[in-house]
Parts: sequence; structure tokens; C-alpha cells
Amino acid sequence: MAKLELSPKDIYAGGVNITIMREIGNRHQHAKIQVGGKSAAIDSQTANMLVTVHDALDAKNKVTFAAMTAHSTATFHKMVDFGWKHVS
Repeated sequence: MAKLELSPKDIYAGGVNITIMREIGNRHQHAKIQVGGKSAAIDSQTANMLVTVHDALDAKNKVTFAAMTAHSTATFHKMVDFGWKHVS
């Protein structure tokens, strides 16, 4: 598998996405996050699962994980699939 190149923009947007997902989980609502330069809807359960996975990682991997939430829709879908397999 090719190494994923994450830009500084991905890292910043990923941090914003994690913050939004925390709020989605706290409010038990849905909202939109920026994924690959496009807006994507995310529900409360999925947001809470991704935040749970994020919180379980070490500091370096937290940054990478957060950046991946903003990289592309394909990467985001892979993260969601991974999370549901390992959190459920």
C-alpha cells in the first residue's frame, strides 16, 4: 500500500473535524465536516466511534488520524470501516 501524503492543510482540517465530531457526539445530533474539500454529513454514532478511536491513539498517531479525516472521501470511508470493525 502506498504511503499516504498528508498536507499541512489536511492536518489543520483534521483537527477541526475531530473538534466538530466531539460536539456531534456530545449533542447527539448530526452535522457536516470537510472531507477532501467537500462537505460530508456524519451522524452521532459514527462521530462518537471515530473520537473513541482517536482518543485511544498516542500523540503522533492522533495527528495522523485526525489529518486522515480530512484527506479524501476514500480515506475517510476506510477509517470508518476500520473503526466499526475494531470498536464494535
